[in-house]
Amino acid sequence: MRISNNRKFRFVAGILISLIFLYLTIGKLSLAELNEIISNASILPLTLAVIFFFVGYLLRAKRWEIMLEYKNEKICYHKCVKIIFITTAMNNILPLRAGDIARVMFYNKEINKSTSSILASMVIERFLDLFCILFFLWVSLFFVNIPYTNNITQQLPLLGCFCILLLLIKPQVYTFTLHFLSNLLKKTANVNLYRFEQGLNNFTSLVNNTSSLRITSKLLVLSLIAWSFEALVFYITSLSIIEIINNESALFAMPIGTFSTLIPGSPGYFGTFDYFVSQTMKISGNNSTVASAYALLVHVVIWLPITVAGGIMLILKGKNNV
Repeated sequence: MRISNNRKFRFVAGILISLIFLYLTIGKLSLAELNEIISNASILPLTLAVIFFFVGYLLRAKRWEIMLEYKNEKICYHKCVKIIFITTAMNNILPLRAGDIARVMFYNKEINKSTSSILASMVIERFLDLFCILFFLWVSLFFVNIPYTNNITQQLPLLGCFCILLLLIKPQVYTFTLHFLSNLLKKTANVNLYRFEQGLNNFTSLVNNTSSLRITSKLLVLSLIAWSFEALVFYITSLSIIEIINNESALFAMPIGTFSTLIPGSPGYFGTFDYFVSQTMKISGNNSTVASAYALLVHVVIWLPITVAGGIMLILKGKNNV
């Protein structure tokens, strides 16, 4: 019961946080002006943005396929695409990262992988994504004049990239700690950890396999290309609004908006994402209404298409299983 109450509390708290940030984003603006800017957005850039967004996710699915294809085990790429799309859609509409839980606990059977292997692949995904976000943050700082920054602070994202790269090519840094804690718990608590150790061995096997220079390089290249398309989504969406000043600031909005999703909020990160994206756009001289209109528009571009596509795939999957 306690776990259930904690989940309810986190969900309600997330909704409240999202509402607060949504009010901070548009609460004091003219909704008529906001609606006019969004309504007059050009369709062609938005269409291109949606296409580029899907290309990025297809590359993420390919990256996941490569991660799981160790010990010469072939994985169906189409199944990877379906699972990535469906679970992303679930994350967008269900609380508590339900899509991630489903990918680990349920969809592992579709590709004949253990839950620990799927979990390991998702850990590597997070490292790769964080590397790319920090890299694009570093690049974007050359296009935007951020107050209170200097040449030293501008290099901090690059230092973060180096640390993450170390974890990717030397996973023993954390796998050794996990094995040490497992052995310590087994000796001190005198409990049977056979299943846990088996899962930990699968986890370690996958991360060690992907740490080879050949696979790590391939995963990094795919990740950087995928996130380049994500950056293009933000940039091209800014071109759809003629009132925007300095479209290059959208490149800075991408990593900042992505980092804002770490803040607990509602499914889809409504409010939190919009607030921080709008604030980054205001740094380049855009007024509050234009900046908020852009934030809402780019949020729709990266939320609606994948949610609809993933939902359709889930419905079709359900019909095929009947």
